[in-house]
Amino acid sequence: MRRSHGSSAAAAAAFLPHAPVLVPTVLNAVDDQFYKIASEALLVLETLVRVLRPVGAEGQIEKGGKWTEYVQKIYHCCFSRLKASDIDQVRSRLESFMSQSQQKGLL
Repeated sequence: MRRSHGSSAAAAAAFLPHAPVLVPTVLNAVDDQFYKIASEALLVLETLVRVLRPVGAEGQIEKGGKWTEYVQKIYHCCFSRLKASDIDQVRSRLESFMSQSQQKGLL
């Protein structure tokens, strides 16, 4: 089910005030030494990125916005974890997150 432009923008507006707390917390969990925590945090991060960077009515990524300050932090956290990860479940989720985010222009 595709969300409309209004609900996507509304979700972003609702989460943005909480991003200064949410993003670092989720990134810390992505970097956790326990693979199950890191793996689940990647699922949360994927959803959070989709919410913070809304897709318009025509399926186009909205340009600009306050989410841009988090893009570098998210990318560097995930890329560092990808280089260091030896747990298959975490590596698989990282690869999936990074490839989907790049394909859709989210990161």
